[in-house]
Amino acid sequence: MLSQRAQEKPTTIIALPPEVLKIILAYCQLDGFLSARAASKVFYDVSLLYPSSLIRDIVIGEIGTVALREAVQLPKTSWLRRQYMLNSGSRFDLAGLYREHKDTLLSCCWSLSDGIAAVRLHSIVESFASNFASQYLFELQKNSQYNDENPPSAQELSRIELALYRFEAYCNLFPPASRVEDCNESKEAQMSFLFSFSPWEREQIASIHESLWRRIAPAFNGLALHDVYWGEFMPNKLLDCDPDLGPEKAWKWSHPDDSRAELSKEEEYASERACGYVFWDEERLERSGLLDNDWVDTIIKTEESVSAMAPTLEEEMESWHARSALFWQGVLGYWEKGE
Repeated sequence: MLSQRAQEKPTTIIALPPEVLKIILAYCQLDGFLSARAASKVFYDVSLLYPSSLIRDIVIGEIGTVALREAVQLPKTSWLRRQYMLNSGSRFDLAGLYREHKDTLLSCCWSLSDGIAAVRLHSIVESFASNFASQYLFELQKNSQYNDENPPSAQELSRIELALYRFEAYCNLFPPASRVEDCNESKEAQMSFLFSFSPWEREQIASIHESLWRRIAPAFNGLALHDVYWGEFMPNKLLDCDPDLGPEKAWKWSHPDDSRAELSKEEEYASERACGYVFWDEERLERSGLLDNDWVDTIIKTEESVSAMAPTLEEEMESWHARSALFWQGVLGYWEKGE
């Protein structure tokens, strides 16, 4: 029987010890944690008592441990780029960027703003990964002997997510202008970054690049070919531990020649990348029959290639000259050939 005192004063959640409340909050999603923190002084005080470990646990609960390394390292790439720009003659220190031990990443300090940024970015990454997986699966289905492909597995989606993070890191480290610099150090830094991944992981990054281009190509081409201001000013500025063997097998199938085994993003593999061939699990690849024949004897049918979506250099140069002339006549806005 309950004592009279226990009957008079029932225990509520906010009366629990702080360490118990911390465990409860750690199971919240980020938005739920922020709401609880804002609504209750008790929860707010607990968040101050465990500022880093609580945010870390919430972030891991939201994005998982697979993407944790990329989420931790991505902000560092922006910092490295800023340091390189601010300190003339400094070198990119990329050594160890993607080789830190998992325990080191788990013990790093997390601020509330770090956690919010990581979770918000991951939700965008998840959205793109889901969409790209559907796109790759659609193309794979057209070339598969299996009539009804299963939805992407968690592991396949994780590969696409990791490739998205790595592509973003590459863009942070090497913005467009730096990629055309005639600078040995810049080129060495790019190679150092890219060759920290396996060949099939580099091909995954290339696949993400092309998938993103498919999304923006119609709008970008419209701007690049028709906007008068662009025609005058822009031309001068544009010139691990995967346990599944699927990506590695797909890479080795498509690159039987050892002399080319380290290359990635070659044009002749555009159809394979459109099918997401370096993202799929071994089981899916075997079921599809994609790897049954030698690569040279395999014809892959896909929709219009990425390169075909872009205007030719001759078309671009013709439009640049025409729009530049219009700009110096005081004309702005949309331009169409023949006007």
